[in-house]
Amino acid sequence: MCSLQGGCCSITCCYLRRVDEGKDLLMEQNVALDLARREAETAIRARNDFLAVMNHEMRTPMHAIIALSSLLQETELTPEQRSWLRQS
Repeated sequence: MCSLQGGCCSITCCYLRRVDEGKDLLMEQNVALDLARREAETAIRARNDFLAVMNHEMRTPMHAIIALSSLLQETELTPEQRSWLRQS
């Protein structure tokens, strides 16, 4: 508190105290936002890594299935087997 009572000094002290409280609140919010941003970036990296692995893991067997289906079409198949092959 100010050494003088009343008048403009107490108004100034009150104003300065509010400014300091506002700065403290903004600093706390900035820390929380920075933490949230870091967590979001970590989650995004984890998602991207997962998608890259899954893309590779699904693509490899799909290529094998497509290649085998192509080879099967060149063999003698019953009409029912051809129907199943077309559906795959």
